[in-house]
Amino acid sequence: MKHLKKAFHQACRKGYLKLSIEELFSLCSVKQEKTFKESLTSKELLILYQYLQTEFETMADREKEILAGFLFSCLTGLRYSDICSVEYSNIKRIRNKRWLFLTMKKTGQKVFVPIEQMFSGRALGIMRLFHRTRGKLFHMPSNAVCNRIIKRIYKKLFRGKKIFPFTPEGILQQLFCFIITHRLQPLKKFLDTPIYVLQKHMQI
Repeated sequence: MKHLKKAFHQACRKGYLKLSIEELFSLCSVKQEKTFKESLTSKELLILYQYLQTEFETMADREKEILAGFLFSCLTGLRYSDICSVEYSNIKRIRNKRWLFLTMKKTGQKVFVPIEQMFSGRALGIMRLFHRTRGKLFHMPSNAVCNRIIKRIYKKLFRGKKIFPFTPEGILQQLFCFIITHRLQPLKKFLDTPIYVLQKHMQI
């Protein structure tokens, strides 16, 4: 619709259309269809996390990076674009607890994520698997490649259920990654971790 609207506006400016956009569509109404987005359950998220932990040494390098980045996005609410750019230097200590300080690429909003205190520090545990002390936390390929690899892993572990796109929102159109953009509602129930710290960040 966005591209169609742009095309109509250009046609009006060049004189190809005699009526304005408002006049052309004054008698039309657009109804948004209800859609259901698949999302991970807390149990599935935990199984993926355990799979990464137990199979890390035998997994292909690309699979390690993608699954780790994907899970990190689920546990922190970061978008795919942010997972691609987040670096070790973004990790800061506050009262001897590690936090992730980041300016989100899409919105320019600064976020502070208590990664050591949330979900029993699982996001921090994922970082430590790679033993990196500088540079990017994860070396992610394109979103399309991430989705393909995540889909393959997901089908391997959960046969019969549909896969969603990488992002924390349903992911998205974008994180993975973040597949899962999940601004996953299931995260609110995952273990007994308080989620209030991330409510504004994750928009839930």
